[in-house]
Amino acid sequence: MKDYYQEYIRAKTQLARLKVAHKNKISTLEKEIEKLRNQIARPYKPLMANATLEELLEVVCRATGVLPSELCSRFRNLEYVRARHLFFYIASRHLGLHLTKIGLFMNRDHSTVIHGKNAYQDYLDMGFQPECDFYNQSIEMLGICKS
Repeated sequence: MKDYYQEYIRAKTQLARLKVAHKNKISTLEKEIEKLRNQIARPYKPLMANATLEELLEVVCRATGVLPSELCSRFRNLEYVRARHLFFYIASRHLGLHLTKIGLFMNRDHSTVIHGKNAYQDYLDMGFQPECDFYNQSIEMLGICKS
């Protein structure tokens, strides 16, 4: 007599894996849909060097591929943290905004802004490729000259 219990467990495990993969794919596609809706609602327009924080937020989100809600969230995923630090760096260094004002916009303390700004400066000094690419794209979209 054949024991079907092993086959049952294997099939059940495979089904569970497929469900997880399906949910991950759905969440990825939902993020992409939200990003596309944001682009339709607010189409890209060239910005000036005197950009507002909202415009900078939009540019950083475009360059890094992170949604504005994710950028302003408390999540500490690497991609969100990297985008946040870029936002802090450009707002402080190129737009000349006060650390407290930047922190209030992002619901953070000024010391968090200092840390993020310094961390991104370190990324650029060490020549980390993704960070340098994100920075260059953002600066180009804002129309700011590098200094």
